[in-house]
Amino acid sequence: MLDEVAEGMASQGGSSTDRMRTAIDNDYVLNPPLFPPLAADGQLGGYGSSRPLRGFTKDGQLWYFATRAQELAEELKLDLTAAMQGLHKAGDIIKTEGNGRLQVRTPRIGGKQIRAYVFDLAEVESSEVDSETAQDLDRLAAELLSPHKVAA
Repeated sequence: MLDEVAEGMASQGGSSTDRMRTAIDNDYVLNPPLFPPLAADGQLGGYGSSRPLRGFTKDGQLWYFATRAQELAEELKLDLTAAMQGLHKAGDIIKTEGNGRLQVRTPRIGGKQIRAYVFDLAEVESSEVDSETAQDLDRLAAELLSPHKVAA
């Protein structure tokens, strides 16, 4: 199934940067409960899903976990570093650590800091969901959540 998703997105064309941006936008727009708001006290507002978080929102920004970005890159058969450097050059990644690292440490969540990429939330929310990619992601999610899959 992952190969079909990657092939489908590759056949749609576009650079690895464009494909990664579309995948991140679609992931957020189609899965808002997995990106809850982060309160000043480090609590995630309204998060009640049994599925793992993919990021959070805070102060008009989307904090997209680096582990989720890596998963997307692998699913799409993209070089994560190249795709993210392209997003940074395009001005899509809006916060860095200033030492050339595109990932930043999140504010503390339950006492932990996690690596994430930071995007302008308004830009992500205003993107149009590509219906073909959305269908591919839905099929992939259904396969991954199948009761026949055993979590590692």
